[in-house]
Amino acid sequence: MDKVKVHRGIMESKLYRANAEMTLLRDKVKIQESVLLKSSIKHNEGLEVNRRVKIDVADLIREKDLREREAYDAESLKLKLDRTEWQLEQERKRNDVMDQRTKKPLNSHPLRSQEHVKAEITDLNTQLKVK
Repeated sequence: MDKVKVHRGIMESKLYRANAEMTLLRDKVKIQESVLLKSSIKHNEGLEVNRRVKIDVADLIREKDLREREAYDAESLKLKLDRTEWQLEQERKRNDVMDQRTKKPLNSHPLRSQEHVKAEITDLNTQLKVK
């Protein structure tokens, strides 16, 4: 019976140590689960930040493309404006020439008009002398 008691005491102490070890292992598992959960949360947050950054980059690329198209359109419009201004200047020059032609008869010659003026002056001089 003593042997059984001694053996029982040894078994109880082994069982007690095993229970204590299991408790420690359970605590370690809880700690590791907590760390794993926190890491998982941080990982998911990082993925969310990454997703948002990708969306922001895509938005910025779209906006850049839009600005490039607007710049191209503006340059195209500037070229059209320059061409139109040049055409307008050409038309103004043509108009000036046409105005000059309408003011001056086609059959008039500069020397003839001077002769006409001289003739009028001499006529006026003779009329003044007669009086």
